[in-house]
Amino acid sequence: MRLLFVCMKNVARSQIAEASFPDPVHEVMSAGINPGTLEGKTISEIGAFYVIACMSKLGYNIGRNRIKKLKPRWVEKADRIVVMAQREYWPDYLKAAESKIVSWNIPDPKDASLRKYVKVRNMILGNNKALASDLKVNLYYS
Repeated sequence: MRLLFVCMKNVARSQIAEASFPDPVHEVMSAGINPGTLEGKTISEIGAFYVIACMSKLGYNIGRNRIKKLKPRWVEKADRIVVMAQREYWPDYLKAAESKIVSWNIPDPKDASLRKYVKVRNMILGNNKALASDLKVNLYYS
């Protein structure tokens, strides 16, 4: 099974979801609908330190994760897609894959406090637990 997490920039929400869904059986990745000039840079390089901090508190080091732009072939190959962005921003090729999409209403913590990042992270962790149960995957933090 291929699992794809998508948000707008691939800086916070989708990176958090990917990192906190460790599963040796399923292929898990994340991407952003429109990362713009951030594409290819690492989370550390762009200075997204609250994302790094909120994940490091749980033992995840995502500072070296690269920001990726969503590609049509990734959508096509994914078995399940979790989107954390408003539908109005979805490219047509993502809308066409609606039958395999789960939409999570997780707010973008951009420019927020560390406390907000932790709150968003915890929402994602809860959703990941439910998703793991649905996929019959045991996450080690469950």
